[in-house]
Amino acid sequence: MAALLGLKRWEMQTGRVVLSAWRPQVGALAHRALGWVEYTLPAILRHWLAEGEAFARNFLHRLSALIVVLTERGLEWLLRVLRRSTAVPRNDTEASAFLREVSAHKAELLRNSGTREAIYEE
Repeated sequence: MAALLGLKRWEMQTGRVVLSAWRPQVGALAHRALGWVEYTLPAILRHWLAEGEAFARNFLHRLSALIVVLTERGLEWLLRVLRRSTAVPRNDTEASAFLREVSAHKAELLRNSGTREAIYEE
């Protein structure tokens, strides 16, 4: 910077211009470079930012879906393990008359409806 200021001072004192034929070309080159830095580079960065945002959104969407699927698989595995390791308590005593009546009524409803789906009263 000091050399540039010294050169400019020398030019001002002597009235001579160093590399005067090259100054228009250097000015045009500087203008193009500043235009690129001022307009093109920010546009490129905005484009990259938009692509990065879309990539991040897609990545997070897929990651959350993967976490949900893995959690579901883990819970299903845990349920299978619990079903295998847990014995259903069996009671050899006979059901009460009320439970036998409800069971008979449900069997009758299933026979009359023709389907094996659950029956819900309204």
